[in-house]
This record gives sequence, C-alpha cells and structure tokens, in this order.
Amino acid sequence: MTPTRLLPVIAVVALVVGCGEKPHAPPLGREPTYRNARTGLTLTPPAGWLMQSRAEPPPGPLPRPVVLASYLSPKGDRAMLEVEVANPVPDADVEKFLADNPIGGQKWAPKEKRAAATAGGQAAVRLAYSYPGQKGEIVREVTVVQRADLTVFFVTTCYGTDQPARDAMRRAVDSVSWE
Repeated sequence: MTPTRLLPVIAVVALVVGCGEKPHAPPLGREPTYRNARTGLTLTPPAGWLMQSRAEPPPGPLPRPVVLASYLSPKGDRAMLEVEVANPVPDADVEKFLADNPIGGQKWAPKEKRAAATAGGQAAVRLAYSYPGQKGEIVREVTVVQRADLTVFFVTTCYGTDQPARDAMRRAVDSVSWE
C-alpha cells in the first residue's frame, strides 16, 4: 500500500482509538458538603467558601499527594482549604514525605512543632509551615489522618494574621465524618 493510501487508514484508526472515554473531573457544585467514597470522608467547608476543584483519585497506588477538593474563601484574603490523599505514609515519616512531595512551588519552613490533633474524631497530627509572602507571612497547616489504605491530608493556607480563616478551616477539619 502506498503512503497516500495508508494515510486515510491511519486517520480512521487514530479517530477510533482517540474516541474512548477520557478521565474528567466531576462537575463543581454548590453542595454544602463534600463526600468522597474512596476515602470515606464527608467534609463541611467553612460557610460561604467556594469549591475551586474536585476530582476522584485515580485507581491504583498514589505515591504523591492527589488533590481531591479545594475551597477558596470568598473574601479577598485568598485563604484555601484542600483535601489530598496519598498511599499510606507511616506517622514517623510524615515530615519527610511532605518535604519530598512539597505542596506548591514555594519553599515552606517549619513554623510550629508537630501537634496531636483530630479530624472527625480520628487521631491526626498537625504540622505548620510558613512562607514570607509579599503581603506578610503565609501559614500552611497540614492535618494528617492515617486511614487503612490511604493517608488523608487537610491542607489549610492563609495569611499568618488571618486567625478567623485559620479557625474556620480548623472547624471544617474537625467537622469531617468518616464512613
């Protein structure tokens, strides 16, 4: 077969192969709660916060954190709450795992010592980091919950002076329920 006759055959094969179902994010909504069947969690975000992203974790192993949902404060302060998951991370290795898999491109410095916390009644650890932003210190808190087959990270980010946003995000993490 000559190259000119082979071209239409290649085009048809490419069209058929390319028409399979592609992965896509679920639609964003205004639901008052976020639910995820794989993690078994239900989260009530701070009142008025807007969902910015939502995804289902891909099947199989999750060696790096995957963002499942993110919420943004409706105020101009840019406070954000994210729910992320990864393969199980031993509790003793959480700080190293976060250093090896940074969230965002900035170089975050430890701000506070590891603290015991809870998320929906489950034992957790809370780590705090800071970054010198243009308008002042930015604080990132990571509350880590170990589940049987996943590690769940609740990542909250806000200006260091925005204690109301930090408190609202902590209440949201405390509101989590588990199936």
